[in-house]
Formats: sequence, structure tokens, C-alpha cells
Amino acid sequence: MNFDYFYNRQSEMYYFIRLPMVLMKDEIFESISIEAKVLYSYMLKLFANHKINGYISLI
Repeated sequence: MNFDYFYNRQSEMYYFIRLPMVLMKDEIFESISIEAKVLYSYMLKLFANHKINGYISLI
């Protein structure tokens, strides 16, 4: 196999979300589905981007 590296902005082609390990390891969160954990991570990223870009909701 021959693997190539990502250069410059090529790495920005892929979108990743961060899934906090505490959601996977802590017994408190055992009953929560993996779908809910992924949705939480997605929403966390979405709201972080809104804050960075100045889109703050007054809810």
C-alpha cells in the first residue's frame, strides 16, 4: 500500500466532529444512544462555529 499525505488545504476537504470520550466511557451516559451522542457532538460544533462567526442567538 502506498499512502500519501495531505498538503496545504487538502486536509480541509474532510469534515470531522469531536466526540468527547466522557460520553463513551462514563457510566452516567451508558443509556444514551450513540446517535444522540453523535448529534450532541455535531450540535456542539455547529454552535461553536456560530459563536466564532458572530451568529449568537438570544434564545
